[in-house]
Amino acid sequence: MIDNILTWVTNILKHKNTVKIITTMWWAWKWRNNHIFDEEKWDINKVIRHAYTTMADLSFMKKSQWDSDENNQWQPLANRFVKVNVDGSFNPSSSVMTIGGSIRDRNGKWLFGFSNNMGRGDHSLVELYTIKLSLEACWNNGWRNIICETDYHEAMKCIVERNNLRHSHLEVIEEINHLRRRA
Repeated sequence: MIDNILTWVTNILKHKNTVKIITTMWWAWKWRNNHIFDEEKWDINKVIRHAYTTMADLSFMKKSQWDSDENNQWQPLANRFVKVNVDGSFNPSSSVMTIGGSIRDRNGKWLFGFSNNMGRGDHSLVELYTIKLSLEACWNNGWRNIICETDYHEAMKCIVERNNLRHSHLEVIEEINHLRRRA
């Protein structure tokens, strides 16, 4: 019996059908989000077709892309650092935003995770909120040396360059930079 998420994920990653399992989980998650957030409800057969099509597309990828050390191996961090991986989700038809992230120690051990519904907004705001709330979570847990990873490079550019006085979410950007200066 699987008693925790780490064992569950490890078993999936070691399974001979990892790609099939993850693809099926992804499309089940997308179906659930479509069911909750969108007006158009997907038929389960559409989800199954998407899953099979995705698996066929992935079968053309070179195995080396899946097995490269760069993609699969945790790189130890400097002493006293934590790494935050964050992502936001935005539904353009309803403007609903959700966020999530995980915080790991220097050796890759999971320390903390979070997810939240953030109400309505846009794609830029959800990514900025995700970064802000992850930094707040780190500070609230006593972690001061933080590496934050996001797939939305525009958000990081806005935060780091500080030349965005006309940005529609300047207040959130300034709150993030305030948190960054606390270190």
